[in-house]
Amino acid sequence: WNKWNRLGGIRMEETFVEYIVKTKTSLSAIGIRIGCIFIVICCFLLTAVLGILGVTLGALAIYLTYMAFQMTSVEYEYSILNSEISVDKIMGQRKRKKVAEFDMKNAEIMADADSEEILRRVNNEMKVLDYSSREAGKLKYAVIFNEANGITEMIFEPNEKMVEALHKIRPSIVRIANR
Repeated sequence: WNKWNRLGGIRMEETFVEYIVKTKTSLSAIGIRIGCIFIVICCFLLTAVLGILGVTLGALAIYLTYMAFQMTSVEYEYSILNSEISVDKIMGQRKRKKVAEFDMKNAEIMADADSEEILRRVNNEMKVLDYSSREAGKLKYAVIFNEANGITEMIFEPNEKMVEALHKIRPSIVRIANR
């Protein structure tokens, strides 16, 4: 959206785009969910032996199972405001936590995560942050940031609108994928 500066009548361009990606449920998360369900069943089967204690343990197990399902359901929300990119982790569609914030002014390159330009720059000393859905076949982009605390590669899955917004911010470094 655009905004007029009231003081000088100068037109200032502001960019705001956001997009949410749901992550694929990992095998460990599925294992946790199955284990919790198994514990709930065991607690209620033990009700005959434990009586009211079994019911209490069963209720506690149901609550813990609910929490486990919430904590293993993860989404990432990408937000761009001008040249700032922020990533929020949303757990169970309720709890939100900012996990990363970068300035595109510090970016060296943004391209398809599997492109030669990115793969040439990746090294063992680089910090890699994967905020993608982790689903095979999805188009993932990587941005390499050179910041005061070192070089960081951020992997994410922006939509077309977000890629276009980033291209407008830094056209010389954003490589739009041809998939």
